Amino acid sequence: MPACRTSGAPSSPTDRALAIDPSFSIAYFTKGSALEALGQYEEAAESYQAMISLQPEFVDAWIHQGRALQELEKYQEALTSFKRAIEIDPSRKEVWNDIGATLEKLGKQEEAKICYEKAQ
Repeated sequence: MPACRTSGAPSSPTDRALAIDPSFSIAYFTKGSALEALGQYEEAAESYQAMISLQPEFVDAWIHQGRALQELEKYQEALTSFKRAIEIDPSRKEVWNDIGATLEKLGKQEEAKICYEKAQ
């Protein structure tokens, strides 16, 4: 069972859905998206990870997890998420921009440039 569970009474429709069925994977993605929009990046990353544990090929969960991790300045972890996303769906060229931005944060300008070119 995914670790992203709330304690006490569920407070949102997503939490209530997960309390009823913890394997309702898209609810973790929805919750992650809401948390990300609220700037709660640690919780968002955890929620995306719960989604990934149930549906490891759901590319958007990997992408959004990477973006949340970027916000937390966990660049190596973000890079891992983005690379997994591109492995799952090589047609998602926008992910190369995310990889490039992450590489820049890691001081790898030349590698970042190559990634930006791949995004074109």
